[in-house]
Amino acid sequence: AGTPATQCLPCAAGSFSSQAQQTEANGMAQCQLCPLSTFAAAVESPACESCPAGFTTKERGSSSSDACQCAEEYYESEGVCRACPEGLTCPFGSSDSPVAVVKPLLKPGFWSDTNEPLAAFVCASTSMCPGGGPSAVCAPNLEGRACAHSASGYILMNHEAIACTSFERSSVLFPIIPLMLGVAVVVVLYKRAVRADEKRWMHWTKGLANLAFILLNHYQLLNILRIAKTNAPSDLDSVLSFWNILSDVLSVFRPPCMGMGTFMQSLTLKALGPVIVLMIFLGTWGASYAAAFALRKPCVMNPVVLQQGYFTLIFSFFAGIAQAAFTVMVCSGNPSGKSTLLADRSVLCLEDDWFAMLVVGILSILFWCIGFGVLFTYVIIIAPKRWDSEAFRVRWAFLFVKFRKGFGWFSIAVVVKGIMTNIGFVFLSDPLLQIYWTVFIMAIQCGLIAGFRPWRIMALNLADLVSHLSLVSLGFLLTWFVEPEAAMDSTVQALSIINSILAIFVCLMAGVYVVAMQTVKVCTARKASLVEEVRAACDRMGDADSAKLLDYLQSLADFEFSAFVTVARAAKGQPAVFTGTKGSSKTNIVV
Repeated sequence: AGTPATQCLPCAAGSFSSQAQQTEANGMAQCQLCPLSTFAAAVESPACESCPAGFTTKERGSSSSDACQCAEEYYESEGVCRACPEGLTCPFGSSDSPVAVVKPLLKPGFWSDTNEPLAAFVCASTSMCPGGGPSAVCAPNLEGRACAHSASGYILMNHEAIACTSFERSSVLFPIIPLMLGVAVVVVLYKRAVRADEKRWMHWTKGLANLAFILLNHYQLLNILRIAKTNAPSDLDSVLSFWNILSDVLSVFRPPCMGMGTFMQSLTLKALGPVIVLMIFLGTWGASYAAAFALRKPCVMNPVVLQQGYFTLIFSFFAGIAQAAFTVMVCSGNPSGKSTLLADRSVLCLEDDWFAMLVVGILSILFWCIGFGVLFTYVIIIAPKRWDSEAFRVRWAFLFVKFRKGFGWFSIAVVVKGIMTNIGFVFLSDPLLQIYWTVFIMAIQCGLIAGFRPWRIMALNLADLVSHLSLVSLGFLLTWFVEPEAAMDSTVQALSIINSILAIFVCLMAGVYVVAMQTVKVCTARKASLVEEVRAACDRMGDADSAKLLDYLQSLADFEFSAFVTVARAAKGQPAVFTGTKGSSKTNIVV
């Protein structure tokens, strides 16, 4: 028997065969699967049909036009394949049709409304918005735009909804305990108030109090730096967010558990914070009157000392107060094209609700930031004329007790630093530039501390300098977790160029100063007058008895005392320089 003849069969749907593919040997051709982006619906097709422009198939050998879909990271809308919107991921075959089987899905860290599923909003954390969807997906017990709010009976802590306890839902925790603690703080501040005697301002207790101020200011500034949106790991974010309590003290008492969970309520409470604190001081003062009347004892609190306590709190928490005032102006963009508040991503900026909040924010800036700033500046300006007044020294001691005599202006530097650091987040939307701005402000403060050494106690200059240097270092480290935008390349490049030539500018200015001090007549005359001033001071000290001289030297700030010791040791080491007798024309003093 012979070899059976080869049987020809028609190509199935999804494949094709053409005469051009026939072999010369037997005149037959093999069936070929249709390539991607093509299909063959009929049997024995001589060629595959192409999918509409922009569409493709998931695999080779498609047999229907229905297999033509949008590729991954694209979705179909009105018959056209469009790029997947930012914040969403589009599986193969995605469509925005209400009856579509496959739809674009939210990425973790994004949220969208069911009415606008493709308009994504950025969430504060991926743990709050797990993604999926296609829309309005929130972690358990979170709700609202960007899942920014906890459900009733829960409180949002570290990006997680925690159930409120029965104690937290009672009025005992809020507001009764804060009011009671407020009275206790008033009493402590009154008892530990700075008195008018400047000799006591160098006491170690004041040094410890000033160290506490440095730490308090440090962590308020750290909390401002944390506003910049980064992709920091959750562990790092938890550590940094812990210090939020120093800028938002009332958060410790869980106001949301008492139904005060909206941003407007929180903003109003923070805006009224200085007023509430003032009322507590006034109430405590009134209570002292009542106690004096009931006990028939002179225990009425001195209002001047109470004023010192109130303004001490305002000054100590000024960076946090400024942050609360500027919060309503710090907005961030979203893939949806709308901006939301960084502090509460459920609030749409430039909408009616936001404008109502803006009024509260502007009033806070005018009264607390500008108002207190102007008041403190005025006090420091008039201080030389009013210094003999004991009431003045007591009332405003907090502005001067920290710093060396003549350096009370450094209190204004602290106030300006708090305002300027927050302003950067209003006008700069890119996280990288926000961090750079904060680092820039901290670097200026480092320069002021290193250059002037303003603190009365030498060790506090070092502590404050290290505090600000650590913030500079932290800022640069946080840039690791920021995704740079190509559009920012030119800005960062310009900043880098400026930074590279900054040393030249500083050295030129220093050179001008060095030359001027020894060649310009005004400068040399000034130095000569200072020499005479030093001579006169030395004469007075030489005439003073030992007890008074010792008392005076011990009242000096560390820096001035160290300068005296340095001069004394230098003079002791060069006795030949000081020839002649007091008042003699032969006196030869080298300064």
